[in-house]
Amino acid sequence: MKILKAAWESGLEDQFTACLLWAVACTAFFGCFRLGELLLLKGTEVPAVGDLDIFFHRVGSRSGMVIGLRFSKTDQKGRGTKVHVGATSTDICPVVALQNYMVVRPARQGTVFVRVDGSPLLKSTLVQLVRKALFHSGVGQASYSGHSFGIGAATVAAEAGVPVHLLKAMERWNSDVYLAYVRTSPETLVSLAPKMVSGR
Repeated sequence: MKILKAAWESGLEDQFTACLLWAVACTAFFGCFRLGELLLLKGTEVPAVGDLDIFFHRVGSRSGMVIGLRFSKTDQKGRGTKVHVGATSTDICPVVALQNYMVVRPARQGTVFVRVDGSPLLKSTLVQLVRKALFHSGVGQASYSGHSFGIGAATVAAEAGVPVHLLKAMERWNSDVYLAYVRTSPETLVSLAPKMVSGR
C-alpha cells in the first residue's frame, strides 16, 4: 500500500486521479473488497456500491465507515450486506482516503468511484493504473490482479494474528476459502523454527 501511495503522490497521475485511486485502494484493502464489488465492470451499469451506500460514523471513540454492498460474489441473490471499516489513525487510512475523495468527487448519482469527468472508474482501468504504479516503483506488476487487495488484506491480517473467525468475517467468507488467499511469506516460515524451540 505504501508503494502505491508513494507512486501516486509522486505525480505519476494528476491530483484528482491519485486521490481517486488511493481511495479505491484503501477501501478495497481494508474493506476486503473484490474490485468487482466496488467498481463497474466493462459493460455493466449497476454499481454494487452507490454514492448513497457510504456512511461515516463513530463507534465509541473510533471513527469508521459503513459501506452498503448491494450484491457480491458471495451474495448472488442480492440480499446486501454492510461492511464496517475502521479508521487506522495512520497515513494509510481508508476512512480518511474515502472522505478526501468524496470532497473532490464530481456531484453525480450512481457508482461511487468516478473519474474527474464523471465517468465510472472501471475495474480494468484500475488494474492497469495499479500495474503502472508498481512498474514505476520498480515492483513486479505481472502478478497483480483484481484479487490482489483481498489477498494482501488476508495475508497481512493473518500475519498480524487476526483469529480465523474474524478473518472470515472480514472477507465475508462462509467456507475455508480464505486459506487460498493467505500467502505465507518466506520470512514467516523461517521464523517458525525458533518459535518451535522457544514455545513462543
